[in-house]
Amino acid sequence: MKKYLLFFCAAAFLMSGTINSRAVEPHTENTESPNIEAASGDLALGAWQFYRSVFMSADGRIIDRENGSISHSEGQGYGMLIAAMVGDRASFDKLWDWTERELQIRDDNLSAWKWDPSATPHVTDRNNATDGDILIAWALLRAFERWGVPDHEREAEAIIADIVRLAIIDDRQGKIILPGVEGFDADSQPDGPVVNLSYWVFPALAEIGQHMPDFGALNLEAKGLELLKEATASSPHLPTEWSGLGSGTVKPAAQFDPFFGYNALRIPLYLAWSEIEAPEILKRIDKAWEGKTETGLAVIDVARDAPVEPISGAGYQAIRELVQCSLNSIAAGRERALFDGSTYYSSTLHLLSLLAISERYPRCF
Repeated sequence: MKKYLLFFCAAAFLMSGTINSRAVEPHTENTESPNIEAASGDLALGAWQFYRSVFMSADGRIIDRENGSISHSEGQGYGMLIAAMVGDRASFDKLWDWTERELQIRDDNLSAWKWDPSATPHVTDRNNATDGDILIAWALLRAFERWGVPDHEREAEAIIADIVRLAIIDDRQGKIILPGVEGFDADSQPDGPVVNLSYWVFPALAEIGQHMPDFGALNLEAKGLELLKEATASSPHLPTEWSGLGSGTVKPAAQFDPFFGYNALRIPLYLAWSEIEAPEILKRIDKAWEGKTETGLAVIDVARDAPVEPISGAGYQAIRELVQCSLNSIAAGRERALFDGSTYYSSTLHLLSLLAISERYPRCF
């Protein structure tokens, strides 16, 4: 019954013709910031309003209900980014205030990765998650572009400076992003350094590089693309979530399952959202992903080229539609409209896919 009610509420938001993409916050401060097309903007705004009612607390915490109702820097970054993109300044401010207060408790400008409502203190592991920090900085830059708050620019630059100082290291052929400051370098992993290619948030890296040329000069996008090409070159053409680079080649990390799974779903999302031309990689992933189970999508054991479990949820299918749209092989899709708010992760990826399509491929609506 609960899921039915959630779907009904979502449909009411998304199908009504009364949602206005400017209803939450008029965008008058800076007309140069990324715009959402009218039709897709209404869809994204309606989905965000529903998402916010299910997953965001009154004080600005994004709640991952399927994982013990924890919060994490990833979720806060996603929430801030979406709020900035749809122009919801009140929600953005709440999300950022909570993040600053509860997660930015380290001695640097990075965020502790996890906040647990059942633990005392709520943060028991102060290690960061570098993708969460990248997302938070990107969201702050988007907010600065939209609302012109100087502190947002300063805060984003401080976060990026510490990412560069603490979480980006030299590999044999360039700079790489460590998933966290601790636990992933060559001293910590037998085949280290270990990377997670879903932490290369390609559109964020590009925008941050445009804003901070010294960051752009690190060529992180090119390095990520190089690693992805190598990871997808041989059958089954899917990157594992965790990859060891210690041997000089990209291999499944020794201390992690060799799976293409829920983390790795974000790789095609970010790649298709970016302006990087990488159709061959996207085609490989899309082709390898299809037909593994009756539902099509699945967690794949890359070592055995075998499905581990099906992946179900409109949000995950929306990523495939984004990828296919980027390859000029799909028009408006059914899954894009079926925003059901079922789980934090699926719903978040669904919203991000909507926003990516509206920014990069509005023809698909």
